[in-house]
Amino acid sequence: MGTMHRRLLLAGLVTATLFNSGCGTVCNLVLPINEEKTFGGIRADMDVIVKVTDDKPSGSGPLTSSGGQGDATLAVALMVLPFLDLPLSFVGDVITYPLARWLDSLK
Repeated sequence: MGTMHRRLLLAGLVTATLFNSGCGTVCNLVLPINEEKTFGGIRADMDVIVKVTDDKPSGSGPLTSSGGQGDATLAVALMVLPFLDLPLSFVGDVITYPLARWLDSLK
C-alpha cells in the first residue's frame, strides 16, 4: 500500500470516528424505538460490541469477505469504532440523562 493510500485510509478512519462519536446516544434519542432511553447509547454500543466480538461466524457481511487488505482494514475499523464510541456515548448519555428520563416518562 502506498503512502497516499495510507493517508487516505487514515483520513477516512479519523472522519468515520468523528462522525461516529456518541452516535449510540444520538440514535437512542432520535429513533422512535419503544425501548428505555436512559443510557441507551451505552446499551446500543454494547450490543454492537457483543455482536462484533461474538465467536460465531455469521456467514455473510463485511467481516466474512476475503477480498484482501482493504477488507481487513474495514473489518478492523468495524471492530474498533464501537469501542471508541463507548466513552463518548457515556458522556452523551450523562449529558442527555434528563431528556432521556423525560422521554421514558412519555411511554
